[in-house]
Amino acid sequence: MIRYPNEDRLPPAARDNIDRFKRSSIAAELDSSTETWSLDNWPWLEEPPHRFVFRNAQHEGKEVIFRENGSWSVNVIDELPKIRPQNLVIRL
Repeated sequence: MIRYPNEDRLPPAARDNIDRFKRSSIAAELDSSTETWSLDNWPWLEEPPHRFVFRNAQHEGKEVIFRENGSWSVNVIDELPKIRPQNLVIRL
């Protein structure tokens, strides 16, 4: 399963890029996985290359890149940094 950001709050170019990814075979593969993947980083510009970064519960990552020639590639990211909860504020 893939968790996507709320597209209502995204600019049109970012929405289009996510929609393009959703139609790819790589998206189908991740979506049918037994793991839950969260889309952490996505492209905001219209022109490729487009880089998408996904994270699972174990903080393992996958980087998916859509290139100018129309090809997709997937790279495994061994461990992504853990994200600090948004409500935790550190003041110095």
